[in-house]
Amino acid sequence: MHQECFHVIEDQADRHWFFRGREAIVRSFLARRGRRLRVLDVGCGTGHLAAHLINDGYSVVGLEPDPTALAYARRRIPEAVSGDACRLPFPDASFDVVIATDVLEHIPDDSAAASEIRRVLRPGGWAILTVPAMPLLWGPQDIRLGHQRRYSRKSFARLLSGFRIRKISYFNTFLFPAILGARVLFRLLPVAARHDEVDMTPKFMNEFFLFFLKAERVLLRFVNLPFGVSLIAVAEKVGEV
Repeated sequence: MHQECFHVIEDQADRHWFFRGREAIVRSFLARRGRRLRVLDVGCGTGHLAAHLINDGYSVVGLEPDPTALAYARRRIPEAVSGDACRLPFPDASFDVVIATDVLEHIPDDSAAASEIRRVLRPGGWAILTVPAMPLLWGPQDIRLGHQRRYSRKSFARLLSGFRIRKISYFNTFLFPAILGARVLFRLLPVAARHDEVDMTPKFMNEFFLFFLKAERVLLRFVNLPFGVSLIAVAEKVGEV
């Protein structure tokens, strides 16, 4: 990921509809697992999610390989360490929950990262994971963010074959037509592709978009959404360590 992307995330993570909506969805699933848990946030970025989880009462360790993002994270969370998702610097069965929000798509060997996530989970522990969905949405923004791939529901489930999948669903469904249109525009107008999508959201539309994404948080309690810009999975570690 380009360094300037982390500066954008640091500036926008507590305001932008996508970051706030995705966090609301992840926290809603985590709340089902219980409180006072030990949580690992893999690819914690600038640490906003980890800081909010600490405020919720969780014991959180953030892991981040990028030094720029890690410097931001260390300003707001006590335990932020440098490390590689494919070689997590923790003993087996160290965490009750592992979170990775839009991380796996950056990793060339995502299966190695999934195996490491499973290794550091305690039996019965949960992995809560989000990734960008639908290869047809691939465009300059994916390249700018350093993505290796976008996932289908099938490919995401295959990646998590070592877990018991408790939930797997698309999300960011209501806004899919608008985002698809923007991606088509990026392909037709290369100048537009040089701008970050976060910066391109009109401020007056931010709360409107957030309303729709938070509405999906409620729907996801009961159904799996059939398409969307992103995927979420809740996967349980089964068996012995």
